[in-house]
Amino acid sequence: MGRERIAALEAFVQGDLRPDLTLLLDLPVEIGLARAGARSAPDRFEREQNRFFEAVRQGYLEIATREPERVRVIDASQSLEDVQSQIARVMADFLEAEDG
Repeated sequence: MGRERIAALEAFVQGDLRPDLTLLLDLPVEIGLARAGARSAPDRFEREQNRFFEAVRQGYLEIATREPERVRVIDASQSLEDVQSQIARVMADFLEAEDG
């Protein structure tokens, strides 16, 4: 589905509403698929080709580049503890900015 069509759907569903903060947990496609495969048998979505997942990933990263004030990228390829630390840091900074 093209970006224009997604943008139109988003505008129809959300109107002017947008989240104040979006956390994008990003990691290479291969790692994500390996993690999903370790948790359960692949579902219909997880059986898509890598190029599909790479296109989806790039689409989200483009949004993060266009909207850095709202979308924060978390390096989800790290250990669980490191990912949690990144999230805690982003949340603390966000909440501090909201209070200040």
